[in-house]
Amino acid sequence: MAYYEAATGTAWVGDVGGIRIEGGPALPVTPPPDIDVEGWKSSIERVMAWGPVRIVATHVGAFGDVAAHFAELRHRVPGDHVRLYETASGFRDSWWGLARYWRKRAQ
Repeated sequence: MAYYEAATGTAWVGDVGGIRIEGGPALPVTPPPDIDVEGWKSSIERVMAWGPVRIVATHVGAFGDVAAHFAELRHRVPGDHVRLYETASGFRDSWWGLARYWRKRAQ
């Protein structure tokens, strides 16, 4: 879930925006039980279409370089090029969340 405050140009993006810890890279949050990679990418595009000047993601605070943040995050959102070591939830949690996603997708 994300909200856009037009008066300030701020998008409150929650987990859609991943997290950024102490100035580090934008990292996806992929814990179980439900990960929807396609929905996540669609949500990123929707937020970008709002044209925010800053985002506020979970556990981050405000971040002003929105395009760079989401470009970095898109590169790390798991997909066919799984990069589990680049998620914020830790390898084990990420594995369980993504394994469930792929099982559901294969059905």
